[in-house]
Amino acid sequence: METVISTIVTFGYISAIIVVVFLILLIIKKSTFYPSSRQEEVSDKIFKINSIAGIAMIISFICFMLSKELIKQDFNNTLSENKIISFEVDNFFINPDEIRDAFKNFESSEGRFRCEKCKGFINFKNGKNIPIEVFRHCYEDKRYTIISKKYSIDATIGDVRTSAFDFIKNDSITSQ
Repeated sequence: METVISTIVTFGYISAIIVVVFLILLIIKKSTFYPSSRQEEVSDKIFKINSIAGIAMIISFICFMLSKELIKQDFNNTLSENKIISFEVDNFFINPDEIRDAFKNFESSEGRFRCEKCKGFINFKNGKNIPIEVFRHCYEDKRYTIISKKYSIDATIGDVRTSAFDFIKNDSITSQ
């Protein structure tokens, strides 16, 4: 799965670079003066550049969305197939049983209510580990967003409701 995700992400980055290159070419073509005898030929070239840039942009978007979904699926498969032996967030070790229960019920994440964040690791019995970031939700108590940092692109796994991460607080919820 790691090879597939890395290949898709790489293909997405290559497509994004192609978009940038073709947009630069488009700007150069549009800003250059051409005699009226070449206007139709130049218009055809501009249309082709636009088409290629648009297709590459769509491919890049699809690659990034697909890779994020695959990362989410890989994260959930790793959690279900392996036993968590330790869970560390900002040098705090958390009971693996409490985390396992919390990670069974991921909710969708709006992504816009993130306050404090902490980096951490989930270590498994088979020697694998997943680097993560945990964001505290700004307006809801005991709600945290989990982001996988295992690959070159970050993927939001989802929100969990647990008291295990209560040490991530700048008490902005209750201070109002």
